[in-house]
Amino acid sequence: MLERSDGAWYIISVAAQKAEVHEQTLRHYERLGLISPARKGARVEAILHMKDRMEQMQVALDQEIEQMREQHANETRRLKDIIERLQRGAGA
Repeated sequence: MLERSDGAWYIISVAAQKAEVHEQTLRHYERLGLISPARKGARVEAILHMKDRMEQMQVALDQEIEQMREQHANETRRLKDIIERLQRGAGA
């Protein structure tokens, strides 16, 4: 949450809308140390940390799935080649 000059608090989505940027842009700026938003309590910090960690885990999972797809495709090609060679050998 970001604090207004009059003491009111904005959630990040409202702050991002007012700044005309995406929420992730504000979070990125924060990680770079360009901004330092005020936050209400440790619970908010913990939630944001968990959200960032979940996003990192999702990226890692997506990469692992892609790697597994590539391995599957390679193994499928290898097995098809073996079957083709066996069929050619049996037909001779």
